[in-house]
Amino acid sequence: MLWVRTLDGVVERTLPGTEGASAPFWAPDGRTIGFFAAGKVWRVTAAGGPPLALCEAPNPRGGTWGEDGTILFGLLNQGLFRVPVHGGASAKMTTPDRKLTERTHNWPCFVSPGRFTYLVRSDDPANTAVYAATLDKPADRIRLVTGSTNAVYSVGHLLWLRTSTLMAQPFDPVALRLSGEPIAVIDPVATFAPQGQMVLAASQNGTLLFDAAATNTREFTWFDRVGKRLGTVGVPTTTAYFSLTPDGKRVVYEENAQQNYIWWMDTERGTRASVISGPEVRYAPIWLPGEAKIAFVSGTQHNIFVHEVNGHGQAQRLTESPNRQTPLDWSLDGRWLLYRESNRSDRMNLWTLAVGPEGQREPGAKARPLATSEFRSANGRFFPEPNPKWVVYDGNETGQYEVYVQSFPEPTTRVQVSNGGGRSPRWGAGGKEVLWDGANRRMMSAKLKFSGASVVLSEPKELFVLPETGALQSFEVTADGERFLVLMPKEEVSRPLAMILNWTALLDRREKP
Repeated sequence: MLWVRTLDGVVERTLPGTEGASAPFWAPDGRTIGFFAAGKVWRVTAAGGPPLALCEAPNPRGGTWGEDGTILFGLLNQGLFRVPVHGGASAKMTTPDRKLTERTHNWPCFVSPGRFTYLVRSDDPANTAVYAATLDKPADRIRLVTGSTNAVYSVGHLLWLRTSTLMAQPFDPVALRLSGEPIAVIDPVATFAPQGQMVLAASQNGTLLFDAAATNTREFTWFDRVGKRLGTVGVPTTTAYFSLTPDGKRVVYEENAQQNYIWWMDTERGTRASVISGPEVRYAPIWLPGEAKIAFVSGTQHNIFVHEVNGHGQAQRLTESPNRQTPLDWSLDGRWLLYRESNRSDRMNLWTLAVGPEGQREPGAKARPLATSEFRSANGRFFPEPNPKWVVYDGNETGQYEVYVQSFPEPTTRVQVSNGGGRSPRWGAGGKEVLWDGANRRMMSAKLKFSGASVVLSEPKELFVLPETGALQSFEVTADGERFLVLMPKEEVSRPLAMILNWTALLDRREKP
């Protein structure tokens, strides 16, 4: 939830009604705060009081509050939208240019009345950049700087990152024009790379507030069923996706901190080996049955490829689509691939594809929908037996993500498992249990009994509270449901934020010989 404190004080207080809040941003008068929660844009006064919902905003990527009473915000895999500060229907302002392989427009920032900057993320790094535009003519944009993170405006300068170094360059917020040369101000400044956000806020009186960590490294950490920490394994990593073998002895993950790698690691000894590397390697590796190969995302279109774990040979393309695809699971008999596909209108659906045991596409095989609608389905797993008859997945058709069990390959039966929120479901105990990340980071469990085409569920119960990790993927679990592998921040305690007053004084120091 949202917390508020003065910079010169030590007393912190919460704002009631802001549970689940993320990405807060201030109104120009400093009395009201905008934020996102439960798939909506909200506003709340800094003094407290009931929050007001303004409009729908599923999967938000930053907001900014203009002096004219407009809130501008970005949505995942979409453009920018605007809504009046008093609420109402949102209006689309920008649309990603698919010819430039643009995926999303994120992290808008008003720099003067009616003028703003924002980050464009593209599958081509050369087209990933910060742009400026006006509310009157948002399509007439101006390219400012190339980079994978957002920019902010402060005291006549545009602030942006070059790797981990904060750069400052003179900027005219009305003409939307840079001048002079960029000057290095601070190093390092942390980023949340999956969303293209630098962890920094800047005021117009010369104050900077930021996270001074160079990277957000995490450690693979084991937990038992009551939440007891059993120990860490391997070296710290910046990975966002990982896949565990059923016996829990090996994990495969991507590492994109400096160069794109996919590694597998022995979870007992902590040793690791490279599977594949290169600029086309992306993310989300999963094991194939037999553990001799992996599937992963690669290429400018973010499609699915297969490669041998021993690193030999070339990666083989499995799917081809203009839409972004992510492998989720491979059935134990090697006959089916389950994957997620995100289309151009931000629909995220689940599909299955008939495949061969060596990772090849079956001749003439066509993808089959598993969960496709105007709603979003993000994660799923096959029942842990050959020739699976069931699939577990999450979807947001009720307004929040819930967990469902559905018959396979024909969707004749579907049962909602969670109640009150659920993400990232996994099978445990031989398919007799479903585990998921529930509301407020609670690890939840429900027992299941299958009888023909019917499913009998037990009442869900809480096992323990998952620690806050900041990672995109919450956990993996061994096949017996007894141990959970979680990516935990390397630091055992929260990092403090750093603050600099009158940051422009640093420019004088940098400019002097």
